[in-house]
Amino acid sequence: MAKILRIEYNNIIVGLDDGSTINANRDDFDFDIQEFMSVDVYKHSDKYIFSPSSDPNQAEFEPEIYGKIYVNKQSYGLLCILLGLWGVHEFSVGNFKAGSLFAGITVGFFIFCFAFLGVGINELSASLFLIYMFVYLAIAIYLFIRGIIILCSTANRNGNIVISKW
Repeated sequence: MAKILRIEYNNIIVGLDDGSTINANRDDFDFDIQEFMSVDVYKHSDKYIFSPSSDPNQAEFEPEIYGKIYVNKQSYGLLCILLGLWGVHEFSVGNFKAGSLFAGITVGFFIFCFAFLGVGINELSASLFLIYMFVYLAIAIYLFIRGIIILCSTANRNGNIVISKW
């Protein structure tokens, strides 16, 4: 069984089981292709014929490449809208830096709210509270819009989308 190693415009590099590679043209494939997809390779005279892998037990392989990961569109989008301020959507895909940032902002907001109520109201604390409230509201609007964009995006045949990991 062979694998598509690299897709560069119309040039497709296919790796064979024996370690050799074949340079093919995109027109040689009559099906949708993606990198690291398993394909069957047949040789007919001087031409290669490619078909999707006939192994029924093999699931579509979606690797993490260059800081990008595949996630389920519906679950990631809904988590972003409903629990995004706590960073749950980021924690669910392994983005611990981003998840910690969102969770820290939320925890900080609640600590600031309780401190604001305990200290009493003066001009400085009221203005700081309004600034923090505005930033928190802006983040909430951003996460809501991001969740809607994710839910409206086009997914692959497995229902997954690619997101950047930071």
